Amino acid sequence: MYEKSMTLRERSDLVLAFARLLHVDGQSTHKTILEAEWLSRRLGLEATIIPAWNEVALQAADAISCEISNSQLCLFLFVQRLNTCDLAEVG
Repeated sequence: MYEKSMTLRERSDLVLAFARLLHVDGQSTHKTILEAEWLSRRLGLEATIIPAWNEVALQAADAISCEISNSQLCLFLFVQRLNTCDLAEVG
C-alpha cells in the first residue's frame, strides 16, 4: 500500500508522471492506461487517465476529494459531455 502521509496531490502527481513516462516512451495507449490505473488503485485513488496526442491528463479522487491534472482536461471533459448529449439527441 502507499505511504499514508502522501496527499492526494502527491499521489496524483506520481500517477501522472508515471503515465507520462510510459506515454512519451512509446508505450501503447491501452497499456499506459492499464498500468496507470493499476498504480492509482495501489495508491488508494480512483483515477481516469485521458491520453491525448501529445500528453496525458489525469482525474483522480480518493474518499475525501478530487484532483484534475490540468485545465485542458476540464475543457476536454466538457466537450466530451457536449458530444455525448448531441449524439443522444440525434439517436
